[in-house]
Amino acid sequence: MTPDLNALMAAVPGVVYQFQVLPDGSWRFLYLSPGVEDLFEISAQAAYADQDALTRCILPEDRQSLRASVEAASTRCTSWSHEHRIRTPSGRIKWVRGQASPYPQEDGGILWQGILTDISARKQSEEALAVREQRYRLLIEHLHSGLVVVMPDSRISLANQRAVELLERSRDELLASHVTEEEWGLLDEDERLLALDHYPVKRVMRTREAVRNQVVGMRRADCEQPLWLLVNAYPEFAGPTERWHVVVTFIDITERKAAEEALRRQRLMHARTERIAHIGSWEWEIATDRVTWSEEMFRIFQLDPAKGAPSYAEHRQLYEPEDMARLHEAVDRAVRFGAPYELELRAIRRDGERRLCLSTGFADMNRSGQVVRLFGALQDVTERKRLEASLRELASTDELTGVSTRRHFMACLNEEFARERRDGEARAAVLMLDLDHFKRINDSLGHAKGDAVLRHCGALMRESVRQCDKVGRLGGEEFAMLLPDSSLDAATHLAERLRQRLEEHPLALDEERIRVTVSIGVTMLNAEQEEVDAALRRADRALYRAKSEGRNRVVVIAPPSGARGLDSSV
Repeated sequence: MTPDLNALMAAVPGVVYQFQVLPDGSWRFLYLSPGVEDLFEISAQAAYADQDALTRCILPEDRQSLRASVEAASTRCTSWSHEHRIRTPSGRIKWVRGQASPYPQEDGGILWQGILTDISARKQSEEALAVREQRYRLLIEHLHSGLVVVMPDSRISLANQRAVELLERSRDELLASHVTEEEWGLLDEDERLLALDHYPVKRVMRTREAVRNQVVGMRRADCEQPLWLLVNAYPEFAGPTERWHVVVTFIDITERKAAEEALRRQRLMHARTERIAHIGSWEWEIATDRVTWSEEMFRIFQLDPAKGAPSYAEHRQLYEPEDMARLHEAVDRAVRFGAPYELELRAIRRDGERRLCLSTGFADMNRSGQVVRLFGALQDVTERKRLEASLRELASTDELTGVSTRRHFMACLNEEFARERRDGEARAAVLMLDLDHFKRINDSLGHAKGDAVLRHCGALMRESVRQCDKVGRLGGEEFAMLLPDSSLDAATHLAERLRQRLEEHPLALDEERIRVTVSIGVTMLNAEQEEVDAALRRADRALYRAKSEGRNRVVVIAPPSGARGLDSSV
C-alpha cells in the first residue's frame, strides 16, 4: 500500500485489514492499518510476523462464538459481522466489532477485507443502561414511597397506603386536609420549624416548577426523634386549559439520615486519623482507569483535590523514575495474578521535595477471578525513617568520642570476617589502640579534661581513616580500627601516621596544651585459618608489646604464614 494511502487509513477509526484464506485453509494478513497498535497494543509488523498475535488477544470464552460466525460466513461466502472481547498485552479488556466482506479467488481461496472497531464505550453504556433498567424495574415493583396528589386549592385528592402509614393519619383525615396548614408542623434539616412558603407543595404552587429531594421532618407522637422524609413534588398539567395538580412522593429516610450522620462522623474521624498518621488511601478501577484518592493523598503530594486524582499513567510524575519502574512491576503482578505488594517509594511533592513513602496495594477480584480494581494505602514515613536513623546512629555511636560503640564495632568486624570467608580476594587489617598514661590525665587534670582528651583523640582517628574504615571505642581509653581491603603494610603505615599525628597535635584546652600519645598493635584478619577472636587477641598482644617496649609506638604481629593480605616485606 502506498504511503499516502496508509496515512489515510491511519485516520480511519479502528483497524482496516485484509487477509487471505488459502485453499488449504491456512491464512495470513495482507494488510493491517496503523490503528491496530491503538486497538490491540500490537504493531502491524508483529502481527505480520506472528499471524496468531491478534487472535491470542481474544478472550477464551468468546472464541467459540467468533469461530462459528467466521465459519458460517465462509461457508455461505457472505459478509461477516461479529462482536467479541479482547485482552491487550497491558491487560485492558476491550469490545471489538469485526466486519468483513469476502472476495472469492480463482485458486479457491477467499480474500477478506474489513474493519475492526473499538466498541468498548458503547458496550459499557449498554451494560450500564441494562443495569439501570433492571434497577428501575425492581424499584417500581418494590416501591414503598408515599404518594399524594394535591389540587390547586391545596386539598389532598389522593393518598396511597404508604402515605397513610408514614403520615400517621387515616385516609379520610388526609383527604379532608390541606397540605399548607400549619398543623403539619414540618421541620427543616436543623429541626427548626419550616416556614409555610418553604413547604414543597407551596413552592410548586408558587413557581410551577418541580421541587426535588427536599428533606423535611415531622414530629411523631410515639417517638422523640422526628420522622425524616425525602420529598419530591412536581406540577402535572392536563389539557389545554391547564388544569393542574401537584404530585408528591416521599420516602422514609429516618434510618438513612441517621446512618449518613454516623458515616459523616466516621469519615471525619477517618480523615483525622489519616492526617495524624500521614496515611492516604486510594483505589484504581482498572477498566476505566479511574483513580480515587482520600484527602491525605492530596496532602502528601501537595495537589489540589478539586482537580481530582491523577490517572495511573500520570503517576510517573509523582515518583522517582527507578521507583516508578518498581511500582509498575508490582502493579503489573497485582493486575495479572492478584499479588499484593509493599514498596518504599520516593514521592515527589509539588514543591519538589522528596518524601519517603510506604506504598501497599491489594487486588479486588470479581466472581470470575479477574482483577477489576486495586486498592491500598500510601504512608509518608519520612519523619519516622529519620527518627529510626537517628536512633540507629545513637545506638551505634559512642556519645563521647563520636566513634562506633563496642557492640557496633564488633558487629562490623564479624560482617567483614564473614565477607573475607566468602570472598577469596577480600582482606582486612585490625588495629588495637590505647592512649598512653591516660589515668594520669584523669587523676591530675580531672575527668572533664580527660573526656576532652578522648573527644580530641576520637576526632583525630576519624579524620585519619577512609570512609569505609571503622573506628570503635572498646572501653575507657582503648580503641580499635577495622580497615577493609587493606594490606598489612598499608595498615602499618596508617598506624604510624596516626601515632605521629596524635603526638604532634596536643589538645589545646584552657590555655593548656595536653600532650597525648598512643600505642598501637596491628595485625590482619585470617578467615582461612582461624576465627575472628584470634585476630583480636593477636592485635591485643601487639598492643601489649608496644606498651611494654616503651609506649608511643606501633607493633605488628603477622597472622600465621600463608594468610591473605601479607606483604612480602613482613
